Amino acid sequence: MKKKSNSFVLLILMMCLIFVPAIATYSLTSNSTKRDITNKENEEITNNISIINNLEKSNLDKIQKEINKVQSSYYGLDKNSRKIDYKNIFKNCVVMGDSQAEGLITYNMLSSTSVICSRGSNLKNAKSNMNNLSNLNPSNVFTLYGMNDLLIYQEDIPSFIKDYTSLINSIKKTLPKSKIFVNSVLPIKESNKKSVYNNVDKYNKSLKVMCKDLNITFIDTTNLLKDNESLYANDGMHLKPIFYPAWLNSLKQSANL
Repeated sequence: MKKKSNSFVLLILMMCLIFVPAIATYSLTSNSTKRDITNKENEEITNNISIINNLEKSNLDKIQKEINKVQSSYYGLDKNSRKIDYKNIFKNCVVMGDSQAEGLITYNMLSSTSVICSRGSNLKNAKSNMNNLSNLNPSNVFTLYGMNDLLIYQEDIPSFIKDYTSLINSIKKTLPKSKIFVNSVLPIKESNKKSVYNNVDKYNKSLKVMCKDLNITFIDTTNLLKDNESLYANDGMHLKPIFYPAWLNSLKQSANL
């Protein structure tokens, strides 16, 4: 919304609220004294100016707050994110994960050779991608699993960690020289939560311990989504395009790319 457009609309609204009631007041009180008319007009004008000022302040403040909130999430730590060539930065990297990570391809953020993701992917079937990962031979591997695994493992977090550890060991065996980064399980939109999604924090706490034990890097990106439901798609689980630059910035910084 352009500043000039806002000012023009508010000016028209101000003129209508000030002068139309004033004319009506004069017509309806033609038999009143001049002083009564003047007092009534001044009262109407004062009240309407007050309404306009309050309306302008509340609406524009609210709109600007939402704009700042979305822009903050979109740009992450770098306001020039849209100018960053992520495909080139991540050309020697591979992101493995489910449909949340698949958005990197859907929204053309990374090249297809930098992403091994699919809808419904989870720790139970992730090892089937080892041959593909070996052929790509990346220097850095980022993993993002959990959205589907929360439904599979539910309260059985030890089994989740056991299978995640097995996947990491397979990646290490396949690519012994590559660095591995485990992304936190992303929170689900509050309004769409099932009971199993309340375990996200518990899962991430265990993941952090796992990464320390395996001597690999844990990347906590839950802060990008908490208290910012505007970044979720309508299903409350997948992410809008504006999420991915902020996420990639976090991965980039963690891996010193």
